[in-house]
Amino acid sequence: MNNPIYHRIHTLTILIELSRVARQMLLAIIFVVYSLVTGSGGSGDFFGEGIAAIVGGLVLIPAVLRYLTFGYAVQDGNLYIKEGIVTKKQRTIPLDRIQNINLTRSWLHRILGLVDLDIETAVSAKAEARISALSEEDARVLRARLLGERPTHTSFVNEERAKDVVYKVTNKELFLAGASENKLGTIIGALLGLQIIGQRAIEKFVEDAVKAGRTPDMPQSNWLLWTVGIIIMLFIGWVFSIGSTFVKYYGFELVRDGDRLRRTYGMINHVENVLPTKRVQTMVFVENLLQRMLKICKVMVSTAGGFGGSDKQHTEPGGKVDVLPVLTPVLQIGAFPEIAQLIFPGKDLVGIARNPVGEKTVFRYIRSSILPSLIVAGGTAYFTRYWAIAIFFGLLGLATLNGFLHKKFAYWGDADGIWVSALGWLKRTKKFIPAEKVQAVIVRQSPAQRAFGLATVDMVSASPLFQNVEFDDVTTTDAKYLAEEAHRRSSDGRDSLVDGF
Repeated sequence: MNNPIYHRIHTLTILIELSRVARQMLLAIIFVVYSLVTGSGGSGDFFGEGIAAIVGGLVLIPAVLRYLTFGYAVQDGNLYIKEGIVTKKQRTIPLDRIQNINLTRSWLHRILGLVDLDIETAVSAKAEARISALSEEDARVLRARLLGERPTHTSFVNEERAKDVVYKVTNKELFLAGASENKLGTIIGALLGLQIIGQRAIEKFVEDAVKAGRTPDMPQSNWLLWTVGIIIMLFIGWVFSIGSTFVKYYGFELVRDGDRLRRTYGMINHVENVLPTKRVQTMVFVENLLQRMLKICKVMVSTAGGFGGSDKQHTEPGGKVDVLPVLTPVLQIGAFPEIAQLIFPGKDLVGIARNPVGEKTVFRYIRSSILPSLIVAGGTAYFTRYWAIAIFFGLLGLATLNGFLHKKFAYWGDADGIWVSALGWLKRTKKFIPAEKVQAVIVRQSPAQRAFGLATVDMVSASPLFQNVEFDDVTTTDAKYLAEEAHRRSSDGRDSLVDGF
């Protein structure tokens, strides 16, 4: 093998690294600025200037050294990456093992005209390597070389060649997606964080609220205040959900490029993903109750490399770039068959013969809830002796209702070589896994399942994100069939880690 001839990343990468290191040393920078402005922090005429020089050096030197020590090369069918300031590291990635290549740009990247390349293999959900940062044209050409395509110099945003857009999300659909996924929990978490700033004010508010709650003749206005407060909180969470959805997925396009799908999106942080459809391990269809009423859903897919990695996988200058395995953040229900055909051509994923779960699944839910219900009721009996029995039977009633709903909505099926599992009723989830992608089959039984002849079957794929497709509370006869048939079909097909390379 010849020694690789390494290329350097873009010179403006120094500014990207400066931003990253500066964020990591934010507290030190604030201290320096405070010392310079107020003249405090130590004695001597040049104390503040000296501290500023030290902190500035700690910020600037790593940024410059990373630019000087990082290099990449494409040679002999491999991608070589060298990096490291103190500890040198060279990474070799065979080109035929690359699963996905994602392009990401934060707001700072967009100002500087730079792009980051995240390179995924089948090792994990995270990017195996990152090349940061290249010019837009160099990033396009390098990605084409790594994927075995013909390199072409095109603009990152305005490509001249015709695009086969298979789905483009409208502003109305983004609004519906955000409105149907209220992020009230995020708002509550932020408000709890305000304790750091106004802890005493919040404590006084809680004390007053508790005191008012214990007053028998509580004025009607207090109840009205609480009601209005809850409504305002729900409204804030609703608005935040809509706004964050627009910022994250604005301009979303799904483009067909041969046997690959490209998705581009982002208002502030721009992301572009490439999905080789032949390497898809699992596909997941998700809709909550409100989305079901609006006739919209979300579709996610994953490859052995994870298709984008985990949420908040890395921090970008100027903010976090969340890259989830979302194929479409929102999709009209009527368009699902067409999108499904792009992932699994020739397969009918709509007209599936539904096989129900076991008839005794309701009794399994009841038995599984007896011990937890006794523990909860026993704990409350110390404070509310007469309510303990009501709490116990109330929890059993909820478990019974949940069992009936699970029995009604859960099912499994076989769509011409695609295993299908449907679970949930408030949030309905359907998972699809091709038979040849099944790596292992696990059959497990809880004590309650053993008592009623039920079992849970897990079909394991090579995807680190949606690894298991779960068939819950099927009969032992169906569990045996699923396990044996999955083993037979997977042995007849090519292994998922080899198929498509």
